[in-house]
Amino acid sequence: MFTIAELKSNVEAAVPYTYYINEFPATGADNSAYVRITGGFAPSQWTPQLRPSFQVVVRAKIRFRRRRRHRQYGIRITNGGRLLSA
Repeated sequence: MFTIAELKSNVEAAVPYTYYINEFPATGADNSAYVRITGGFAPSQWTPQLRPSFQVVVRAKIRFRRRRRHRQYGIRITNGGRLLSA
């Protein structure tokens, strides 16, 4: 299982940005994000395994431009070769 610091470093390696852990600090930059591990889904009736999830909340200044480019990232996080998120 990932710790929150390991999750932050993996997300930061996949998508370069300014990340914080769990919440924005009072003196945090405008263009930044925080990473939080949530409880996820409840175990199903077929398997007692927990299925935790994580959340990335982005805070950014809005700049209006005539032409906008959208960038989409696919994040792949593994734990010992086992895919956790795609």
